[in-house]
Amino acid sequence: MSTARKLSSNVGNDTSDAAAAVQAAPDITIQTALNDAVKALERKLVPEPEETGKMVIVSCGKYYGAIYFKLYAGKSANWDFHDLVRLKIKEPMLCPRPETEELVELFWKKYRDQVQVLALDVLPEAVELSNDNAKRFLANHVGGRSIQDGFDVVVSNPPYIPTKDMTTLSEDVSRYESDKALCGGDDGLDIIRHIVKRLPEWTTGNCWLEVDDSHPSLIADWLSPGSLESARFGVECVSTYKDFCGRDRFVKLRVL
Repeated sequence: MSTARKLSSNVGNDTSDAAAAVQAAPDITIQTALNDAVKALERKLVPEPEETGKMVIVSCGKYYGAIYFKLYAGKSANWDFHDLVRLKIKEPMLCPRPETEELVELFWKKYRDQVQVLALDVLPEAVELSNDNAKRFLANHVGGRSIQDGFDVVVSNPPYIPTKDMTTLSEDVSRYESDKALCGGDDGLDIIRHIVKRLPEWTTGNCWLEVDDSHPSLIADWLSPGSLESARFGVECVSTYKDFCGRDRFVKLRVL
């Protein structure tokens, strides 16, 4: 079960006090934040308070690098992502977020039974790690085939943090995760614009994106159905979605 689903289904609103404890003091260490969250969860009699406390810290958007690389085994670790248990992670790759599990859930039901996937990344280390994880979880279903006729769907969690916001990231994130996986240029839309430009070459279907919470309204205006920009690129914005914290986070595009 995904981290997001665990939080919502197992503990419901009982994590609110724990989240408040984490958010109240942004300069505390990760272990202190965890201890405060666990105490709040124990008062609510929430099952597995330590494990849930870790998820609360993640869901608050704090200390990602520290969560994965300090609380779990130094500079490499295992983490559950969606239905994958003990996925291998290590720096400088972007750590899996609960929001990205939600991105998977938005489109996965339609494609999960029969699917061939081509996964791309600009970091050689990320490609190597992804291949290791794929071989572990998919066994003989990895490699050996090429995709000749385009894609039914394109899914991306691109770098989308605006340059000005990079300096506001906690040291735990900036220290452990590559800037290439985080920064999306001045307004955070550099890679997203490139995806939009190339999308008709890749698919005649849909594209799902995870983006900065400032982006969905911008993209919806930019590629609104019937607009000149939508006609120019041959792509329109179909809909936007919020993440489980209520932030605008996902965009669905369609090739015309």
